[in-house]
Amino acid sequence: MMESMVRRLAVAFQHSRHAPCRSGDIEVFPAPSSSEAVNVIAVDWTRDARRRLGPRPSVWLPDSSLEVERVNAKLSRDDKKLAALGSIATDPVVLAVPRAVRARLRLDRSVPWDTILRWGRRPADDPQALRIVRADPASSTAALLATAGLYGAAGDPHAVEQVLERAVGDETVELCDREQMAGAGGRPPRAVLVAEQAVLASNRGALGGPCGTSRPAEPQRPGEPMKQLATNLRTALEGG
Repeated sequence: MMESMVRRLAVAFQHSRHAPCRSGDIEVFPAPSSSEAVNVIAVDWTRDARRRLGPRPSVWLPDSSLEVERVNAKLSRDDKKLAALGSIATDPVVLAVPRAVRARLRLDRSVPWDTILRWGRRPADDPQALRIVRADPASSTAALLATAGLYGAAGDPHAVEQVLERAVGDETVELCDREQMAGAGGRPPRAVLVAEQAVLASNRGALGGPCGTSRPAEPQRPGEPMKQLATNLRTALEGG
């Protein structure tokens, strides 16, 4: 979600009076997943990484300081460790539900981790039941941060995993299935743990590729875009 913004900033800088006297090109490119970025940076950007991803980066913009710690954990004692220079943007993890679900459950703007787990444990015929969807923590930083928060609240990783549903691929794809989000077929509605910017893009109809042709022509409740619920999903690594 940050890639397009960083590209615009790079172009603007190159054409501004603040750009260095000597001309140069700033190339911005994404890694396929946070996990792959961690792996290739930890081994100093191999020839295969250059072929698949691009040149060895001078600056890395990870989704979270947690990724920097993961790289440093893979380095040997003699390797130079990476240092985080600080945050340049914030994209909190949120719990995304349709507005109608939010109104029915009378949800607050801030939801504790243990409350999310209680919703997921309720029986399917309970009107307050939710299906809590999380992507693969190995490929999604939002899912990794959410997992850390949920594990910390429950104290039992196995109990958390029994509650969660795994997203089919990228968690943003789940935002496109409005019927499942609303609770199709008599099943509880889905609530997706996802980065806030993905929800805002979904509300604008700007997710593009992830939704493809599977996105309904009209939402189930026209005029009622999904509302993100800001949660206290920040972990200690994120300063929350």
